[in-house]
Amino acid sequence: MSIKILDRICLVAIIVVVVLSAFWVVKSNMRERLDVQERNNLLAKRLDSLTLADANLQELNRIIKEKKQDLASLNALIPEVAEIGQFLKHMDGLIKARNTNLVTLQPMGAVDKDLYKQIPIQMSLTGSFVDFYQLLQDFESMERLINIEKMTIADTGGGACRIDLTALVFER
Repeated sequence: MSIKILDRICLVAIIVVVVLSAFWVVKSNMRERLDVQERNNLLAKRLDSLTLADANLQELNRIIKEKKQDLASLNALIPEVAEIGQFLKHMDGLIKARNTNLVTLQPMGAVDKDLYKQIPIQMSLTGSFVDFYQLLQDFESMERLINIEKMTIADTGGGACRIDLTALVFER
């Protein structure tokens, strides 16, 4: 009789060991699945971050390319050397083509800025307002950057006016 009890105790012990082992295996498997799922979520977040970073990088590269093109076009408008003589000859041709009279023309000394130099040119012109307006449009469409500032227009009678202005010419 003691063998039957001992067999039953051993059988119960084996069943307990098997159940505990199965529980431990299932628990370990669940923990591993949760770890894998957590790693997958972390990788998905990192992939999203990398995708966003790549999109931002492409946008920045596009902006840099646009800025380089803008800078190249601006550099084309601002020559290395002002070549004031040639510029003044070109302006004189534009002035004569618009039936305006050049009264005075006085290039001033260059003013150094951070990345460029400004060369002010003071001039006085006489002619009709419409011709002067067209002359300003010609200046604007020139292949170099010119800023007109300090402009005064006075009526001289008979449909004519006198224009005093300072044009800023730039060089690098």
